[in-house]
Amino acid sequence: MRSALILFGLVAGALAAGCGPNLSLLRGRAAHDLNCAEAQLMLTPLDEKERTWGLRGCGKSATYSWTDESGKSEWVMTKKVEQDQR
Repeated sequence: MRSALILFGLVAGALAAGCGPNLSLLRGRAAHDLNCAEAQLMLTPLDEKERTWGLRGCGKSATYSWTDESGKSEWVMTKKVEQDQR
């Protein structure tokens, strides 16, 4: 039974990783790029397919898009980090 649960967890994780944009990965990347804790980031979807997101936190903002053009699916910054003008 235990090995069945472990196998289920591995399969579920692999399927989740291959299903498209992973917002957890986006939060981690943006937290690093904006030098801001993940909990302080606000995410805003910028397209209907939710493959482009604006992130804002700690007085900064940036835009990211989900791409697989390089043969590797990943979040790429498409608008550099800027200081908010608020």
